[in-house]
Amino acid sequence: MDRLISPPLAFLLLVLGAFSSLSSLADVRTFQQTFYAPDYDQGFLLLDYHYFDESLDVLDYSSKLSSTFKPESATSTYFGLGYRFFEKGLISYQRERSKGKITRDREPYQLESKVDGDRLGIRWQIGSRLNVDWSLELAYFKREQPEVAIKCYEFQGSVFGACSDSTLSFADPITDAPLPLLESDAQQSTWAATLFANHELFDRLNVTHHVLIKQSDLEINTRSPLFD
Repeated sequence: MDRLISPPLAFLLLVLGAFSSLSSLADVRTFQQTFYAPDYDQGFLLLDYHYFDESLDVLDYSSKLSSTFKPESATSTYFGLGYRFFEKGLISYQRERSKGKITRDREPYQLESKVDGDRLGIRWQIGSRLNVDWSLELAYFKREQPEVAIKCYEFQGSVFGACSDSTLSFADPITDAPLPLLESDAQQSTWAATLFANHELFDRLNVTHHVLIKQSDLEINTRSPLFD
């Protein structure tokens, strides 16, 4: 199977990936803060929502991009729950829904991508040493991007793919139906182990450090009649 990231798809993944990474970072911090909250008892529920729209680009950042693609919108929704199954143990689950849209002044005029993800974590409080609370978390992440299809692409005045004005097009050899220029999907799986050190300076004021070790597998599958 061919592996390739086209320029428009790479930009779309970059926009959505950067947005989702910021959301994930904020979400993980929320989990950390919840775990150490003094009123924490049996469990928690968490809902986190992030939104971006081109109308919010007050610094006109998109006009400074060298790419012909511009970000239009992006959203991320995270739902999480946790339960303390014994005194020093916490199990948590997180569900992610993200999507992003970019536009262009030529083919393809618009591209949209989605990312679905799940996270399962188990965390133990090891104990307290030197006025520092230690804990260890083991987690597994899985994220999937459903198939993105680019019907046609315009480059230097020529259009390639399944458009009426295409310079070069492709058809299914059996049905004779027009084929998109490119189709792509992606999957990511990650194992992570995190050691946390939490020190309470004052009442409700904590300083937290962590060491993270993780291994990720990313698979991007790209199909195009150009490579057949």
